[in-house]
Amino acid sequence: VYKRQVFELIKTFNEGSVSKFYANAKSFAEHMKAQFGGKEKFLEEKIRVMALLELVFRMPKNERTVSFKTIAEVTQLNVQDVELLIMKAMSLDLIRGSIDEIDQTVQIRWSKPKVVDKEKIKVMRDKLVDWSTSLNALVKSFETSQQQSV
Repeated sequence: VYKRQVFELIKTFNEGSVSKFYANAKSFAEHMKAQFGGKEKFLEEKIRVMALLELVFRMPKNERTVSFKTIAEVTQLNVQDVELLIMKAMSLDLIRGSIDEIDQTVQIRWSKPKVVDKEKIKVMRDKLVDWSTSLNALVKSFETSQQQSV
């Protein structure tokens, strides 16, 4: 049972699921205390960073401006704590971008690659299909404009 719980916890970190983390943490709290005694806050911070990375991974590359509110919802933080989380992720070189404190957004230009499972491969495939579709539309538009100018 314990090995399965540890596996589920690791899988949860990879998924970046804060709610699953808390559900798993409750299901084997005694084992966590033995293994990570006194480091619960550290683990909470890590799962929130992973949730941020997962959010970024799922966003289209050209639309990576995220509101603090969205990040707060995904990471289960208060909005006023989001900027600190973003700065932590930036200081660890997990993401690169710029923070707009006035609009309470962050524009993410780069994120560190993560472990890729079947679901993430599907997300990447969907992104490639979308990119291919937009590229084909651009080529058709270019061809049409060339034909009209001749």
